[in-house]
Amino acid sequence: MPLLFIFLLWPLLEIVVFVQVGAQIGAFAVVALTVATAVAGVALARAQGLATLREVQARMALGEDPGEPALQTLMLLLAGLALLLPGFVSDALGALLLVPQVRHWLVQRLRADLARGSEVRWVRVVRSRKPRTFDMDE
Repeated sequence: MPLLFIFLLWPLLEIVVFVQVGAQIGAFAVVALTVATAVAGVALARAQGLATLREVQARMALGEDPGEPALQTLMLLLAGLALLLPGFVSDALGALLLVPQVRHWLVQRLRADLARGSEVRWVRVVRSRKPRTFDMDE
């Protein structure tokens, strides 16, 4: 339900912000700004993404855990996607994800949540004392 709520409200929020900004700076400026943020944001996300991808490869070559740089790379991919989407709200989200400190904080939160949710649960297997015989001719 919350995901559906987000998908319904996100476009409405983007439209409201487009209209408000367009009333202040004009329609042409809004389109130019949208295109400029998409181009600049994708270039930044690509450059940072390649650097973190190299770090993932280096850690894997050393036999270390590549978890944090891998999650950072995923967040940079999301930042690039958000910056490609037309709209100032998605651009703001994408710009936030380009900030290394924000990504680091989100990765730490995500790893803590995953660690809490992935507790080892023991399963008790009970076998029947009476062996079963199966007749393959039937």
